[in-house]
Amino acid sequence: MNYNFSLYRFAHKTVVLLLFISANAVFSQMQIPKQSDRLQQYLGFWVSSIHYKTDSVANLPLIKMNNYPKIDHSGMSVDVLQHNGTSYKHTLTELIGHDTKTDSIFALGKSVQGEMFLGKGGFTSDTDWIMKDRDFTGKETNDR
Repeated sequence: MNYNFSLYRFAHKTVVLLLFISANAVFSQMQIPKQSDRLQQYLGFWVSSIHYKTDSVANLPLIKMNNYPKIDHSGMSVDVLQHNGTSYKHTLTELIGHDTKTDSIFALGKSVQGEMFLGKGGFTSDTDWIMKDRDFTGKETNDR
C-alpha cells in the first residue's frame, strides 16, 4: 500500500473545510427578513411550561394555545385555553396579523369576560417581540 502525503493537498482541504464550516455558521444564522415571516414561527399548538425558567412541560399544562394560519399566512387566529382542574376552558381569542403599511404586528382580542383589546408591536429579534395591549378606553392592559 503506497500512501503519499502531500502537505499542499492537506492544507488546501483544511482551508476548504474551514471555509465551508464558517460559511455554514454564518448562513444558518440568517435573520428572517420580514415581520410577517417571523409571526409564522408561532403557528401550531403550544402548551405552557412548568416554570418560565424551564422548557419542561407538565402532564396537564396550565395553558394551551392553538394558533391557526389565516389570510395567506400573513396572520393567525389564536385560541387560549386554561386548565381549571377538570378540563380546559376557553379564555381568550385573538386575531394577530402583520400590517404592511406600518410593518407592525397588530392583535385584536376578546376574553371570555367580554373585554376586548387592541395590541400593536413587532419583533425585536428572530424570537422576541414586544406588544402593547390597550382596551378600547385607551388603558394599557398587558405588556408582552
